[in-house]
Amino acid sequence: MQSPESGLLADAIAGRQAAFLQAQERLQALEAYPPGGELPEVSDRRLPEALLRRALQCLAGSVEYHLAQRILREGSLHAGPDLVMAVGLQALSQAGLATWDPSTGEFRPTELVAELMRFFEAGIEGVLAQPLR
Repeated sequence: MQSPESGLLADAIAGRQAAFLQAQERLQALEAYPPGGELPEVSDRRLPEALLRRALQCLAGSVEYHLAQRILREGSLHAGPDLVMAVGLQALSQAGLATWDPSTGEFRPTELVAELMRFFEAGIEGVLAQPLR
């Protein structure tokens, strides 16, 4: 049986997959493909795995992990002149963990980052609740 938490994470990954496929369709529409050109077939499992791996690789960086915590806590961030923060926010955005509004420079968290960070927090809290051996 699937836990409620894993169902929320699955929904977040599915949302990221839908956004990714929509972006791919938009890019293809700009290309000189023949009318009715289709996206190449991808197995049902490969794309969600790739998107999740990319998100996890992004969060493996200390700067990105702490920015993910901060963007969730504050609701949005602006990169400003801090180059490290700007690069970290760009990495979060490229991994589907934040959305970026180029007109305002604002970064907002996605459902995927919220679910992944909730998962990490539950794991950390579980370890902290255990007595030391």
